[in-house]
Amino acid sequence: MIYKKYKGFSLTEFMITVSLMGILLCFGAPLLGKTCQSQDVVNARKQLAYALKKSRYYARNQGVTVSVDLPEGSNTFTVTADGTELTGESTLFDSFNGRFPEDLVIISSNCDDINFDINGFLIDSYDELITDNCIITVGYSDGIQKRLTINTGTGNVNYD
Repeated sequence: MIYKKYKGFSLTEFMITVSLMGILLCFGAPLLGKTCQSQDVVNARKQLAYALKKSRYYARNQGVTVSVDLPEGSNTFTVTADGTELTGESTLFDSFNGRFPEDLVIISSNCDDINFDINGFLIDSYDELITDNCIITVGYSDGIQKRLTINTGTGNVNYD
């Protein structure tokens, strides 16, 4: 009598493999969610830093004062130069529309207004130089948060 050897998996082996994968997925899914949230916050911080750097560059090259309005608790911001909004499509900031994903907000900012003068320095609403670094916190109100700092001496934007 000749027996043929079958190659492949039995139904039992397949069910055990699927069960183990399900158990691993149950433990890994919450970690994946936090990683995605963290990456969203990092991306929002990078986009805000890019908009601030571009605002400073625009102020220096165009010889105008550029204002960045960052309302706390909001997921939007606006950039204006001499009363003209620069945030949005088909403008200087066409690659970023001034809006974060829905749950991401500006948590805090120790600068009421962020204004860059024609030399790229931070000034207040009375055209006086700001002496303290401006620290902006972006993130989820009940979760992951990241900060960025605008150096008042140079106007450069740095990550903490």
